[in-house]
Amino acid sequence: MPLRRSVLILVFVGLFTPAVVSGVIQYFQLHQEIRSHFWGDKARLENILVYGTQELLWNFDQESALKLVESVMTDHRVRRVVIAEPDGTVFLERASPLADSPLAVTDAQSILHDGGVIGTLRLTMDPISDYAAIGKQLLPMVAGLLLQLVLSLVLIYVFLNRQFLLPVKRLEEQSSRLANQALDKEYTWETPNELGKLGSSLEVTRRSLRVYRDNLEALVQERTAELQAANRELEAFSYSVSHDLQAPLRAIDGYATAVEEDFAAVLPPAAQDYLRKLRRGVNRMSSLISDLLALSRVTRSPMRRVEVDLAILADQVIAELREAEPAREVDFWCERPLTVVVDPGLMKAALRNLLGNAWKYTSKTEGARIRLTSSGGTRPIFTVDDNGAGFSMQDVSKLFQAFQRLHDASDYPGNGIGLALVQRVVTRHGGQIWAEGEPGRGARFSFWLGTPLGEKTGEEGL
Repeated sequence: MPLRRSVLILVFVGLFTPAVVSGVIQYFQLHQEIRSHFWGDKARLENILVYGTQELLWNFDQESALKLVESVMTDHRVRRVVIAEPDGTVFLERASPLADSPLAVTDAQSILHDGGVIGTLRLTMDPISDYAAIGKQLLPMVAGLLLQLVLSLVLIYVFLNRQFLLPVKRLEEQSSRLANQALDKEYTWETPNELGKLGSSLEVTRRSLRVYRDNLEALVQERTAELQAANRELEAFSYSVSHDLQAPLRAIDGYATAVEEDFAAVLPPAAQDYLRKLRRGVNRMSSLISDLLALSRVTRSPMRRVEVDLAILADQVIAELREAEPAREVDFWCERPLTVVVDPGLMKAALRNLLGNAWKYTSKTEGARIRLTSSGGTRPIFTVDDNGAGFSMQDVSKLFQAFQRLHDASDYPGNGIGLALVQRVVTRHGGQIWAEGEPGRGARFSFWLGTPLGEKTGEEGL
């Protein structure tokens, strides 16, 4: 429950409860007072009638007795007066036109003369009018209590709102800003109480966090610049070394080939075997260098995003694979169209590795199948899945690391660079790639790209 509502309920209950208790006490006191007054008046009127009618009843002076009774009947609470002789004969009876209420009370008193009973007085009185007066007094009393309650509630709420609720709300807003790292606006507190001290402590915390943030941002910028510079130097070194190694490797391979061909007749079999192993090693190193150069180009080359249909790029890659291995029969299916905004060269390199992997790892599967699908929407998820060798999900963290292989090179040749290249292409497009697989049941590679269809195209630098 919000603090403001809780305070209002607490204040209302705190004021309403004593007001109700006080009102109930006053009501019962008034009720008791009226009741006591009623019984006192009744006893007084009975005494007047008993003593006033002694001589009149003894002398059978009915006329004078009637005057006395009528004088008593002027009290609107008197409902009936009956004076009877000892044998029950009614000497005088008068009744009010008003009907009796359930509260009406009738008492009988003996009328004495010279020590003997000469008659009986029965007086009926109804206190309903007195209790009606309580109701008339109760209404202004309740109105006064309600007015007092409302005024007290308003005054207390105004005071609490100014001294407590508004400062607490400010503290809440400033704490939220602090949690959201909005540290530029100063927190001003001039209230000399506990809340003001708490607000001042928030301001001290804000200043400390701002100093820490500024220093941290400067340190991060410095370290980022150093890291970028180191990465550029490393990439340049890698590219330069890879590029410069190609010429010596080609020379070694050429001379080894010349020796093997020109001096085959005079070379012993062991020497010829050494030359073949040397050439295989040179070819292996040349392949690694080519992959390293491709990986470096993915990172270094500028990007030019245009609208491209991935289905067309996939068809081109599959055509290359079929041309390289015309004897293989692979069922390839692709959704059409698969329009995206990407760099076509980089994305074709990524598809060449994804589809190439699927092509390679289905080489030992009967009824090989490769699919390229999309989830649709403005930011679709593309999926390449196959029914090939698959992999264990325990090794999924190694998939996109360079030179990491999950299968023996004798079964499925390769350098372990392809998926690392794919991840860099997807990352450069602001996307993400992940994989799922099961040994013997195929693999599924899914990725999304950070540039939705419809955004502006253009060229990006390094």
